[in-house]
Amino acid sequence: MTIDTNGLTITELNGVYTFTAADGSVIDTIDTNASALAYDNTASGLTAYRQPLTRW
Repeated sequence: MTIDTNGLTITELNGVYTFTAADGSVIDTIDTNASALAYDNTASGLTAYRQPLTRW
């Protein structure tokens, strides 16, 4: 795929970036909202752990 960057426009609305070609066709969108960036820990087994605060 070749993209002519002279005709590329990037717009942002509520954390969603839309890349549009000169002819008006949408090339791609990127949703940067936290709800769109879900992490699946099935393979890694990583979990969140919060240690209680203690006073010294």
